[in-house]
Amino acid sequence: MWIVSLIFNLFACSASKIETDLNSSQVKKNETFIETVGVEDTFAILKFDSASYQLGTILKGEIKETEIWFTNLGTIPLVIEQMTSCECTTLDYSRKPILPGARSKIKIKYDSKDKSGPQIIDIDILANTKSGTASMKLHILVK
Repeated sequence: MWIVSLIFNLFACSASKIETDLNSSQVKKNETFIETVGVEDTFAILKFDSASYQLGTILKGEIKETEIWFTNLGTIPLVIEQMTSCECTTLDYSRKPILPGARSKIKIKYDSKDKSGPQIIDIDILANTKSGTASMKLHILVK
């Protein structure tokens, strides 16, 4: 009888050890899965209120100032590395991270010196978005 009891206890301990090992293995796999899932999908999303803006008409030599707003629709803070435009446009924007759901603005100063006719100004942004870039257009008529 004691032999049967010994075999039963050995089997029970082995089964328990196997079950524990399986569960530990599954937990490790799940922990790894949790750590990697969504990492590639975690980006800031820079969303302008519009893809392009009509700034109206100005006289040659005038300076037009405006503000353009955008929102970070992503799940992590938006970090703008660089923002560029043509030499006739000055851009002022926050260098601080923009939290998810927060809005921020770009102060734009357009100098129409040596310009005439319809103008399209591209504003290009390097940031921690999925594509790494964002852009928008300003339209202005210089008379």
